[in-house]
Amino acid sequence: MSAVDDAALGASVREMIDRAVSDPPSLSSGERHPHSPEDAASAASDSNPEALDPPDPVSDLVGSRCGSFQIEKMLGRGGMGTVYLASRVDDLDLKVALKTLSNWEPRLKELFQRECKILSGLNHPNIAHLIDAGVLPSGQLWLAMEYVEGATLDVYLKKHDLDLAARLELFLKICDALCYAHRRMVIHRDLKPKNILITADGEPKLLDFGIACTLDPDTGAQRTMTTHSDQLMTPEYASPEQIRGDRLNTATDVYSLGVLLYELLAGCRPYRFHRRDMLHILETLHDVVITRPSSVRQKRGTTCEKFARNLRGDLDTITLKALAQDPERRYASVEALAQDLRLHLRGMPIEARPATRSYRLRKFITRHRWPAALGFGTAWFLVLFSFYAVVQQARLERERDYAQKERRAASHVTEFLVSLFEQVDPELSRDSDISAFEVLERGRRHLNPSLGEEPEIQTRLLATLGRVYRGLGHTDLSLQLLTQAKSRQNDGDAGAYQTDLELLETLLVKGDYREAKHLLDDLGQDSDMGPLKNARLEHAYGRLWLKSGQYVHAKTALKAAAEYLAYLPREEQMNLRRNQARLLSLLGSIKPSIEEYRQILAAERAYYGDHHVQVAKTKAELGIQYIKGGKLIEAEDMFNEADHIIADLFGERHPNWIACLARRGTLLQERGDYVQAQEYYNRAVILTRDLLGEQTPREAELLTKVGILQKEKGDYEKAEETIRRSIQINIGHFGKNHLQVAESYLNLGLIFWDRGDLAIAEDHIRNTLEIFREQLGDTHPKVGRVLNNLGILHSQRGQWQQAESKFQNVLAIRIETYGRKHPSVASILMNMGAMYSDQGKYDTAESYHQRSLTLRRELFGEIHPDVAFTLFNLANVSSKKRDLDAAEKRYEKVIAIYSELGNHSHPNVGIAMANLAHTYMTKGKYDDAEKLLLQALERCRETLGENSLRYAEGLWSLGFLYYLDGRTSQAESHFERALNISQALFPDPHQMSCGLKVSLIAVRLRCGDIDGATPLLDRVQREARALKIPRVRSQVDFLHVRLLHIQGDLQGAADFLKGLLAGWRTSTGEDPYLIAEALGELADIETDLGHIDEALIHLEEARAYLAGSLPTDHEYFQVLASIEGKALSRTRHRARAATLLETSYRNLVQRLGEQHYHAEEALQRWHASRTPNESIDFLGSPLSTHKK
Repeated sequence: MSAVDDAALGASVREMIDRAVSDPPSLSSGERHPHSPEDAASAASDSNPEALDPPDPVSDLVGSRCGSFQIEKMLGRGGMGTVYLASRVDDLDLKVALKTLSNWEPRLKELFQRECKILSGLNHPNIAHLIDAGVLPSGQLWLAMEYVEGATLDVYLKKHDLDLAARLELFLKICDALCYAHRRMVIHRDLKPKNILITADGEPKLLDFGIACTLDPDTGAQRTMTTHSDQLMTPEYASPEQIRGDRLNTATDVYSLGVLLYELLAGCRPYRFHRRDMLHILETLHDVVITRPSSVRQKRGTTCEKFARNLRGDLDTITLKALAQDPERRYASVEALAQDLRLHLRGMPIEARPATRSYRLRKFITRHRWPAALGFGTAWFLVLFSFYAVVQQARLERERDYAQKERRAASHVTEFLVSLFEQVDPELSRDSDISAFEVLERGRRHLNPSLGEEPEIQTRLLATLGRVYRGLGHTDLSLQLLTQAKSRQNDGDAGAYQTDLELLETLLVKGDYREAKHLLDDLGQDSDMGPLKNARLEHAYGRLWLKSGQYVHAKTALKAAAEYLAYLPREEQMNLRRNQARLLSLLGSIKPSIEEYRQILAAERAYYGDHHVQVAKTKAELGIQYIKGGKLIEAEDMFNEADHIIADLFGERHPNWIACLARRGTLLQERGDYVQAQEYYNRAVILTRDLLGEQTPREAELLTKVGILQKEKGDYEKAEETIRRSIQINIGHFGKNHLQVAESYLNLGLIFWDRGDLAIAEDHIRNTLEIFREQLGDTHPKVGRVLNNLGILHSQRGQWQQAESKFQNVLAIRIETYGRKHPSVASILMNMGAMYSDQGKYDTAESYHQRSLTLRRELFGEIHPDVAFTLFNLANVSSKKRDLDAAEKRYEKVIAIYSELGNHSHPNVGIAMANLAHTYMTKGKYDDAEKLLLQALERCRETLGENSLRYAEGLWSLGFLYYLDGRTSQAESHFERALNISQALFPDPHQMSCGLKVSLIAVRLRCGDIDGATPLLDRVQREARALKIPRVRSQVDFLHVRLLHIQGDLQGAADFLKGLLAGWRTSTGEDPYLIAEALGELADIETDLGHIDEALIHLEEARAYLAGSLPTDHEYFQVLASIEGKALSRTRHRARAATLLETSYRNLVQRLGEQHYHAEEALQRWHASRTPNESIDFLGSPLSTHKK
């Protein structure tokens, strides 16, 4: 058939199938749903009984016509269709395999249509080609394919005892067919022996493109993702990414070919599944360690030594590379796999193995055995005979010189080390207490004069000391020593390149990324860059980009280094893998990062043994990843194991133990156990000073941790003092514009922020921003973090446009740096939600919080602190919207997540309990709210103490409950206690202290304590103006209205309140409940002024505001009804007024108790509205004239 005929057939088939599928005939009710079409040979010979269904009524088609074909017999059945042998009516010699499919399953029709289209575009001698297609009168789709007489691949191999070369030639033909399909952007996705028929003359035919898919020509990835077709795969031959449901490319077929090749060579599959459930399959693939084919090759119980020996080396390497779990580590294409096999068959070096001289020589000898043997034998004899004496003499002289040199080196090094230890010998040193740092300092000063005549030894010791000083945090001294070492070396010296890499590490620790890049660029100019140097250079670039936050570049560099992984020493290989795991973590892929660390740990334990310092360090890093993943119990287990190794190897008076203490503090802080956390941090600081000396960068780092913890506890004076000490140490070591200094300024700004001094806080934050931008550029993640803080600051001040602009900038930076699926993206979405919530745009806020929650659940799962925190914010929005049922469920879920994580004492649990209690209050469940608040307050006292910020907030919440419940004396007592704590923590004016004074004024006004409320109100008004926080100003102004009302200045109160309401109505950030309460107050005042119509209008407006904010049975609706009754009592509607006054009073008493201030005020309205001849039944109690 010509190319023109192929194209015409393809076009006609596509048109026919499109028409058939788009307009199918109706189906009779007696037909059943088929599952999976398979080719004749596949269906007939499939030994898996689970793949076959019971007999189907469609077997009645035997003997009938199907288009231009006569069906002769059924060849087999697949999961979703049947395959028949048929012959063309006008040419009985033309046999076809005819597949049928029922058409009432849309997804299966789509697969069938895709298979037809794919086959119509494929014309290769080793692919069974499409002949015709159509639709039966019953509605069944069908297609006719080339009928291949032969055996499936597995059966063929059993019947024909092929040697190794013949097996490989057969496999290469299969590869050629697949290459052809890949070039036409088609991947098979179901390669297995049953889908490969071998004809009588040994030609393979590739069958069954039923679940094949097409690729995007631009990206090389799968065009569309499917679910149903993935369920039809054969797990034993499917790639890990196909089983996981990832987007696929040609690498998935490379893996399946790897399984086939393994089976061809070893006689069995590389692994077996004992169950068919997906969890077992994934676990097996994850845990499997594939044995080399040469180790398992057997032939009917007798080991074929020659066959197995021929597999060792190249074929083992090729097979295992094709079977790599990571698609990036497999062959890049089927062509590359086939090329290596062809190179092997020709005796040439393959690409999958390092091209060492010894390997290339072995391959050469293999190709030219006899000439090589004769030539090498003669040459070797002549060389050995001619130069034996000279070589022997030279070797003896070199060994003598080397031994003398090493003896001198050992003597000098020993003397140097002895001089170091003598400094801590109390018999020889005048200092009875000397730190490790001082020992090193004296040794460094003694180094130059003691080894002046041995420059090579001096250079080695300089480089070693430079590395040690870097580890102790003294980067300037490390840089000085390494620079000296470098100046004593020539570029060609063996240790020069390693010294450059040590110098690079010091520059990275110091944060001098520009100089580090210059150094790497210079190293890259070396013309003699072999694989080892290339690997180290790319790895170094990867570390540079990691440190500087350029994660996209880091990924590229580390991937490039991994291509040379085999050339690196084992220790450097694992270090490279650790950096890849760190990158995964920084990119937000916490689960893959944890998995990579676990694999690294297993490799290190196999290499170093279980009791090695590097094993301990990797366990500690894995513990940190567990913390990021919210798995605190697993983190503690890792830390315990790491600490045990460190303590056993070095004891608890060693620099490595400092990190153990600091990690433990981090874990305790994450759990909310701040007291124990600070104890561990303090121990780490003391040990640092003892071992490393005073004022070291390590001490500054630990002081920063202590300062942040003190801030979280609310001990702001100590926190400020601690952070300032950290700043001074860092400035002394790094200068004023170093990144560490900038980080410390940011922490200092956050302390002032929490203390309420927003102006000073902003100055420090902008100082940090300036340093970051100067050192890192405008789009670095650290710049985004500072802009995020500024956005929150603007939001707190009500500067919505500036806040939104900052947040949008941060979002753009983070998406560019990390991609859209990263924890930091979820974080900024949540912050934007909080901003919109503060504006009163609750629907928009809920949308952003929901996006953040969805992303965090995708990244971390359901049980994680970040998920709990986002749910907490969603609950707050629900509470503000007065969707109290949703708020209640979300707060309860937050508490449940922290409980499941083992964080019962975490401060966020107490906050969630307090907010849940507020929800209970709003719903009138005061007893439940009180129990919850008392429980939260006790947890806070145990965790943080009675002088902490959180404890003050707990007292405030409990006081608010008592205020709402009418227990005004208890409320006042709690407000005063909370205010005393707040004023001890923060200088006036402060937002929290101001808010507590507002609460005190409110309760005193309720109690009629005008003298106690008035001076406090005057003071709070001045503080509110200074704070410039809109919500505080609104609350203070409303209390001023109440005071005017109580004092009898009704007109002044009304005018002032109308002005406030005019401003609130135009604001986007005011609470609807506050506006409704103000309208109720205004209606009460207007009634007293005799403005009844205005009062009734204000009451209706108040109800409208509350309609979407409070449950319909909330007590404030009864308060509004009482005020309405009071207003109507002064009109002709006195009967309705009496009903409203009585009903509202009784409802308030039933809900709140007759001593509640709302009930007492309702009773007073009812009492004031009655005529002299009317009497009131006070539920058995006299009218009380005492106001609580």
